[in-house]
Amino acid sequence: MKPASNILLIANRNSKVRSFKIDLRRTALLALITIFALCGGILSSGYSLGISSEARKQLAEFAALQTMHHQQQAEITFARETARANLDALTLTLRLGRMQARLLRLDALGVQLVTQANLDATEFDFAPPQPWVDHRTRPSCRARRSRISSACWRNWT
Repeated sequence: MKPASNILLIANRNSKVRSFKIDLRRTALLALITIFALCGGILSSGYSLGISSEARKQLAEFAALQTMHHQQQAEITFARETARANLDALTLTLRLGRMQARLLRLDALGVQLVTQANLDATEFDFAPPQPWVDHRTRPSCRARRSRISSACWRNWT
């Protein structure tokens, strides 16, 4: 016969004694189940650790991409504001050019009116305005900025 082991279990509640016979076949089966349970536990813990580390990597990549997205949004906003400011300046320049063109046409009309209506030409000044010159930027005066000579002062006024 096959050798068998007896295991006795004593319960405190009912004071009953139970015994189990474990033979070689049952011992091998129990050992096999224990090995499979340990392997399954090791595999599942490795799998969960792998998943959590991969999740951490993906979260780090997501945070980096989110930071890059915010930086690009800030750059886009800055570019839009700059473009809008440039467009406003261009619009203002165009309006100023149109106003100057209208003034030139009005001056030409005034000259025609003075000549055709025989008005006194000294009462009206339709000559183009002289450009304003700053004495600090004139090359002849810039060299002698500390003491402006009388010739330079006469040319400026």
